[in-house]
Amino acid sequence: GGGGGGGGGRRRPASVNSMHTTQRWEEAATHTHPIKYEKRGCLASFKDIDPRSGKPTAYSQQEPFIYVASSQTAQEVSDDIAGNPLHAAMHSARFKLEATGKVSAPLSGYHKSIIESRLLEEMKEKERKEEEKRREHLRQREERLAVFRDKKRSTFVESLRRGEYYAMKKWHEYHAIKNDEIEHHQKRSYLLDEFDAMARHDSDLEETLAGAHEVELKREKEVEKRRKSRQSEMVVASAKVKTASNNNVRKKQMAVEDEIARVMSLDHWEREKAPLVEPPSLHE
Repeated sequence: GGGGGGGGGRRRPASVNSMHTTQRWEEAATHTHPIKYEKRGCLASFKDIDPRSGKPTAYSQQEPFIYVASSQTAQEVSDDIAGNPLHAAMHSARFKLEATGKVSAPLSGYHKSIIESRLLEEMKEKERKEEEKRREHLRQREERLAVFRDKKRSTFVESLRRGEYYAMKKWHEYHAIKNDEIEHHQKRSYLLDEFDAMARHDSDLEETLAGAHEVELKREKEVEKRRKSRQSEMVVASAKVKTASNNNVRKKQMAVEDEIARVMSLDHWEREKAPLVEPPSLHE
C-alpha cells in the first residue's frame, strides 16, 4: 500500500479520503496559474500517487503536491516553486528540479520518468526546429542561385540572337549598295521573313546553348583540377632535384677532402714524387 512509504499507517474511511483529495485539488488550483496548471497535467508529489487516477493515495494526504502541466518547461516549474507560498512549502520538503533537468525528490520512478521524458521531448523539438530552419535557408539559397543562373543564360542567348540579327543587317546593307533598288527591296523582305522564321524556331537553339554552357563550366573545372595537380607535382619534383644537387655537392666536397688528407699523409720526399691527382672541381 502506498509504495511502502506509509505501509504501517492508519487507513482512513474512503469518504474522508475522497473529501481530502477534492479539497487538495482545489487548494492547489487556487494557488497556481489557471492555464499552466491543469488537473490533467502530470502530478508530482513526495509520497505516492496512483498512476492510473493521478491522485494521491491514502498515505500522502498530509504532503503538499504540485500539478505540472504538460506544456511547462523545467525552468517554469522551478520558477513557480520559488515564487509561490504553496510551492515554497514543497521546496522545503526537498522537491527540487536540478539544472540537469532531472527531478531529484522522493518521487516515484513513474513521475520522475514522466517529467524527464517531457524535458527530452522539448530538447528534441528544439533540435527539429533548428534543422528545419537550416533546410529552409539552404532551399532559399538554391532558389536564388537558380534565378541568377537563368538570368545569366537568357541574357547570353539574347545577345547572341541580337548579334546574329545585326550581322545579317550589315551584310544586307552592303549588298543593297551593289544591287539596284528593286532587287534590294526584294532581298530585304525575303531576309526579314527568313529571320522571323528563325526567331520562331529557336527554342531548341536556346536548349543547345544552355547545354553548351554546362559543358563549358565542366571543362573549366577539369582544367583547374589538372592545373592544381600539375602544380603539386612540380613542387615535389623541384624538392627532389634540390636534394639530389645538395647530395652531389657534398660528394664532391668529400672527394676533395679525401685527396688533401691523402697527400698530407705522405712524408716530404714522397710528396715531391707523388703525382697530385687533380681533385674534381666543385663547380662541375
